Amino acid sequence: MPLVMTSPNVGAAQTFGRIQLAVSWRPRVALLAALLTLLSAAVFSSVSCEGVSEAEKRYSAALELQGQELWAEALAEYDAAVKLDPENADAFYNRGVVREALGQPDRALSDYSEAVRLRPDHALAYGKRGGIYGQTGELEKAVQDLDEAVRLDPKNASAHLLRGRVYGGLGQHQRAIEEFGEAIKIDPQDPQALASRGSAFLGLRQYRRAVEDLDEAIRLDPELLGAYINRGIAYANLGQLEQAIDDFGDTIRLDPGQARHLGNRALAYSSLGRFEEAIEDYGEVLRLEPDDVGTLMSRGLAYGILGKPQQAIEDFSAVIVMEPGFADPYVFRGNAYSELGQHDRAIQDYDESLRLVPDLPQAYSSRGTAMLELGRIQESLDDFDRAIGLDPEYADAYSNRAGALISLGLAQRALGDLDEAIRLNSGLAPAYATRAIAQAMLGEKQESEEDFARAVELGIDETTLRETIDSLPNQ
Repeated sequence: MPLVMTSPNVGAAQTFGRIQLAVSWRPRVALLAALLTLLSAAVFSSVSCEGVSEAEKRYSAALELQGQELWAEALAEYDAAVKLDPENADAFYNRGVVREALGQPDRALSDYSEAVRLRPDHALAYGKRGGIYGQTGELEKAVQDLDEAVRLDPKNASAHLLRGRVYGGLGQHQRAIEEFGEAIKIDPQDPQALASRGSAFLGLRQYRRAVEDLDEAIRLDPELLGAYINRGIAYANLGQLEQAIDDFGDTIRLDPGQARHLGNRALAYSSLGRFEEAIEDYGEVLRLEPDDVGTLMSRGLAYGILGKPQQAIEDFSAVIVMEPGFADPYVFRGNAYSELGQHDRAIQDYDESLRLVPDLPQAYSSRGTAMLELGRIQESLDDFDRAIGLDPEYADAYSNRAGALISLGLAQRALGDLDEAIRLNSGLAPAYATRAIAQAMLGEKQESEEDFARAVELGIDETTLRETIDSLPNQ
C-alpha cells in the first residue's frame, strides 16, 4: 500500500520467523500533483460609467460573479463578453481561470493561449498556462512559460511557486527550493510556498529543514492536508514516530476515507511495535481497497509477529491467489506454517518460492530451519550454505547454521558462525541465545552468562533459555 510521495526511505526492520523485512517510508505526495493548486487572482479592469458597451457590461458582470465563486454563471457572462469583444485579453484570461475552477483544464489552456496571443506581455496568462503544462507533464513547455512570466513580472509569487513545483517534478530539488524561496520573499505568509519548500527539502532528505517549513505552513493554514502528510513522513524519517502518527492522524481527520493516510499510520504503528493498532488500520485500508496486496502482506507480517500464524496464513494465502507469481508470500506463509509446527507444509511453500525465484536467500534459510526441525540436519546445512553463498551479509543464515552445527555437537564451529552473525547484526537476539548455549557446551561459563543476559535483554524468554542451558550435559 503505497505511502504518498516519491523520495526518501527510512528502514525499520520487522522480523517474522527468521526472515527480516525492511519497512520503507516512501514519501507519496507527488510534487506534480501540487500543480493543481489554482491561482485565484482575477484581472480586474475599471470601466467608465459613461458609454459602457454591452461587452464591458458582460465582462463586469462576469468579474463580479467570479469574485463570488459562482463559476458557471461567470462562465456564461465571459462567453458573451468574448463573443462581443474578441480582442479582450483579460476576458480570455479570466475565463481560463473560471474553466480551471470548473475542472476544464484543456479549455482553460486554450483561453490562456489566446490571452497571450492578444497580449504577449500577459504575465499572469503565461503563469497559468505554465501551471497547466506542468500538471499535464509537459514540463519543458511549463518551464518556458513560467520563465516568461517571471521575466515579465519578477514579483509574481505564483509564477515562482509554480516554477518551483515544476523543478521539483523534474527532480531538481535545489532549484525548486530557490524558486520557493523567491515566492516566500514576495509573500512570507503564503502557506503553499512554505509547504512546497518543505516538500523539496524532503526530496533532498533534509528532514529537519522540511519540518521547519511545514511547521510554519501549518501554523498559517491548519487545514493544509499536504503539509501534514509530508511532515509526518519527515518525522518518520527522523525516527520521531509518535509525531508522525499524530500527523497521519490529522490527515485522516482532514481527508477521511482515504486508504493512503491509514496506510501511512499503520506503517508508523508497526515501526513502533504497536502491531495491534497497525492491524486495525490495515483492516480499514482493506475495507476500502480489498485487493491491496501490499496491505495484506503487511498485515500478515504483523499477525506473524504477534504470534497469530493462522491469521497470517489467511492473509498470505489471499496474496498468493491474487499474485501467484510473487515469491515472498510463499516464504512468509511457510514461516507461519513452521510456527504451527507444520514443517512439511512450510517446506512446500519454500520449494514453490524457490521455483519462482531460485536465488532467494531467505527461502533457503527458512527451508533450512524447517529441515532442522524435522531432523534433516545435512539438508538444513546445505540450505544455510546456499543462503550464505547468495548473501554473505545475511546474519540470520549464520545464526541458523550455527543451530544446525550445535545439533551435531559442533559447538566450536558454531561459535564462528555466531560471531559473524552478531558482527553483522548486533541486535540479533537468537544469535546471542545460541552463542550462550554453545559457550556453555564448551565450558565457557562466564561468556555464556554474558550472552545469556544480552539475549534476555533483547527479548529471549529467560526461563526457556535457562532450562535449555541447564539441561546440557555437565551443567
